[in-house]
Amino acid sequence: MKYQKMIALFLITVTITGCASQQLKNSQKLEAEARKQALNATISPQQALEEAEELIKQAKREELGMYAPLHMKAAEEAISEARIFMQSKNNVKLLESSFKARQMVLAGVKNKALVKRKLSRSLEQFLRIRDIGAEKYFESEFNSRKEDLTELFSALESGNVAAAVSDENALLKSLTSLEIDTLYKKYVGLAEDVLKKAKDEKADELAVVTYKSAEQKIHQAGEFIKQHYLKQDEAEKAGNLAMQEANHAYLIAKEVKATKGMEEKQAEQRALYIESLLEKIAEAMNAESGIGLTIADQADRLARKATKSSSAVSKVNSLLAGNKSETSAALKVINEKLKAKEQELLSVNNENQSLRLQLDEATNKLTALQQKPVAAAATEAGAGAEAGTEAGAEAGAEAGTEAETEAATEAATEAEIKPAEKTPENSAFIQETNTEKKPDLKADNEVDVAETDPDSDKPATKNDKNDIAEADSKTQAE
Repeated sequence: MKYQKMIALFLITVTITGCASQQLKNSQKLEAEARKQALNATISPQQALEEAEELIKQAKREELGMYAPLHMKAAEEAISEARIFMQSKNNVKLLESSFKARQMVLAGVKNKALVKRKLSRSLEQFLRIRDIGAEKYFESEFNSRKEDLTELFSALESGNVAAAVSDENALLKSLTSLEIDTLYKKYVGLAEDVLKKAKDEKADELAVVTYKSAEQKIHQAGEFIKQHYLKQDEAEKAGNLAMQEANHAYLIAKEVKATKGMEEKQAEQRALYIESLLEKIAEAMNAESGIGLTIADQADRLARKATKSSSAVSKVNSLLAGNKSETSAALKVINEKLKAKEQELLSVNNENQSLRLQLDEATNKLTALQQKPVAAAATEAGAGAEAGTEAGAEAGAEAGTEAETEAATEAATEAEIKPAEKTPENSAFIQETNTEKKPDLKADNEVDVAETDPDSDKPATKNDKNDIAEADSKTQAE
């Protein structure tokens, strides 16, 4: 296998060497475009340099050096020139070099897209090999395959698309060999190392059957990886099985080595030790003691117990799964009913809210009617009686309820005999009424208090006597 790998490496090296001397395609066109942009630049030379440097940093983060090595090399050279021109304060050349670096990076991005279209097989396989850790196990060979792949990408940059696509097949063979070797080393290599330790313990002599079984599993794992290297998960399982068998051979060899040449008493202690291990297992499983049975029978009893326990656990799990399904269905129905009830309650709450608003509105109206002053109605009625008209009493009756009207009528009757009492509510109204209705006696004819006051010495005038007589006759008439 190593001989075949050497031939493959020789062929690919010879094939790809022709690409190493390739030159960048359209470099003069890119430089001319850079000079044109420099002439029409609207940014300062310093700013142009800073933007070009940032663009190159981003290109490196995206591994543009692998996909477009010639373009990246030209871009970095242009940046180095730009820094020199900045020191010499040659702003024209500084702008040209900065825009040249920019043009090279942008052209490299286009070449990366071309690589993904034309050389997708080799690119995907190389990335897969890198992911499984080929560089860790075969660093030198990995770096060589990376250089070979980069040469193919350079061929695309040079415009030799047909040659690059043709040479890809040789590279694919080399990459496949490296991938198989990496998987084998990663998943089976450790099993081989353990089997070597087992051989150091004389496993090939003391545990022949176990040792040969481990050798067989390692061989089978290697064959599987060679034929199915793309099935990494299954390759890992095969490697784990080989590792288990190799470790088994190692441990059995150590056990046999410990019992070899053992005396009868030591052999008895060994048998009792093994039996004690079985007792520990029986105790953990709540099984009956196997003392009195052969070690083989004790192991069989424990195996049957474990099988029954496993079956019982499976049944319980099955029942739980069924109950879980039924419970989920019941919970679903309950949730649907709860949602329906929630909607009903929401509707009832909305209706209650509407009724509550109507009730509040009616209560407010009733409170307004109850708070209307009865005294005000009585005052209005009193004013009507004082004026001597029937309209005043009717105005008082309209201001209150039927009961309030009766109270106002009584108040009006008493108003003829004695004036209404002053209250904070009707004082203003009474004052206004007295101001309007009370006759100004002194304005018409000054009245001497002697006529109305028996203790007075002043005689009353004729007009005073007439007014008094008229008031007396009106009182008697009423």
